[in-house]
Amino acid sequence: MNIEKLTRHLKEFTLDEIEMIAECDCKTELEHLVNKSKIAFKQGLYKY
Repeated sequence: MNIEKLTRHLKEFTLDEIEMIAECDCKTELEHLVNKSKIAFKQGLYKY
């Protein structure tokens, strides 16, 4: 599953929520997106 497309669709989510939807361990992929400044992590929420 393309995690970047999923984050664009959700706009705001927690790690647990996206892992339930994607049915995979997404933490490393999310960290890459945060490092590329495509998503932000604030107060326990990821935001696109």
